[in-house]
Amino acid sequence: MNWKQGEHVALIGQTGCGKTTLARELLKLRGYVLCLITKPDMILWPGRWARVSRVKDIDLSENTRFILRPVYAHQQEEIGRGLLSAWGQGGWTLYIDELYYLEQQLRLEEQVVQLLTQGRSLNITVVLGMQRPAWVTRFALSEPTHIFCAKLGDQRDAQVIKSIIGSEYLEAVQTVGWHKFVYLNKISAEQTIVDKTSIVKLFTGGVSHGV
Repeated sequence: MNWKQGEHVALIGQTGCGKTTLARELLKLRGYVLCLITKPDMILWPGRWARVSRVKDIDLSENTRFILRPVYAHQQEEIGRGLLSAWGQGGWTLYIDELYYLEQQLRLEEQVVQLLTQGRSLNITVVLGMQRPAWVTRFALSEPTHIFCAKLGDQRDAQVIKSIIGSEYLEAVQTVGWHKFVYLNKISAEQTIVDKTSIVKLFTGGVSHGV
């Protein structure tokens, strides 16, 4: 599978199923990466990635992979600036660690939807982490080209997956084991079961375009 810059990715699953680990392996394949982190899970990220709490501290002359984790009081302001900066420059891969929190608590849904629906023309890829697909924008499932979903525990989430992606995919998801994901390429309609050790072999896409 070739993961082209501008193609979005959705990672769906309950806490502890391995979404962040999967995201980390995926993002190693991209060139210019900005991770928008709202949870205290910094230990999971490679030490060589630059860690910043303010967008203005991003220095492309020193690094191309950044983890933006603002202090709690400035989360909305700085993450909003991160989304805007990526939109203005193009070429970035953005990782959102918890979409529900970004949309509902930080009230940044409009910016996220803009990136999902219009970012392809700017070579922007968005990688979305979400626990509850029933509670986030439907664009989070309709716009990504690549879907990874772990077994679902709530019927509302299952119904949303069924209505937007399809019953065949839902059936596969509900039989998958722990720490496993059903990968769907929406262009080819091919489905594959993957985990963190097989994800790199699945994708052959190169690094992203410059910003």
